[in-house]
Amino acid sequence: NISRGDISRVQLFVDGNNVGNIAEFTNLNSGRFVLRWNATVPGKRIFAAVAFDAAGVAVGETQPVEIDIKSFTGSRPPTATLKAIPAYASNGVTSHSSIMLQAEGSDSDGDFVGMQFFVDGNITGSEILRNPDSASSSVVYSTQWDLQDSGMHSVFAIGRDNSGNYVATDIESITSTGGEGKATT
Repeated sequence: NISRGDISRVQLFVDGNNVGNIAEFTNLNSGRFVLRWNATVPGKRIFAAVAFDAAGVAVGETQPVEIDIKSFTGSRPPTATLKAIPAYASNGVTSHSSIMLQAEGSDSDGDFVGMQFFVDGNITGSEILRNPDSASSSVVYSTQWDLQDSGMHSVFAIGRDNSGNYVATDIESITSTGGEGKATT
């Protein structure tokens, strides 16, 4: 059994090749790691992360995940930005709080179609589709997230455009404690 203290670094491997160290998320000793990797060649790729101890010995690894990288379609990808998490979420959230999550999406050469929110890697709610009557240049999408567990949570969103391009926001963290109170939204 590996504890958080046993891990010195985590590396990402794509098709068995080391593509770099994965940075620990928000430098909070969260045990969550993130790396932005840019695909250069279309095709199926196998991703895995390997954790190493201070002596450089591999102490654990993820299950390999296959991702199919598509060819460039001639359409630029959209942009998506997670809006600032409300200030109360950084220090006043309990496992019974409700938080408004917001992300803005835009597409410079087409229509932004929708946004899907994720918490701890799990889908949160349904994909929110752009109202056809709203301007397609930039739209803010919102959903309410009701916390159920205390601890550190990773929040991000994935947006898509009418050309089939997807883009993820940066990841934000929210730490919640146990308790009965709810944060004001």
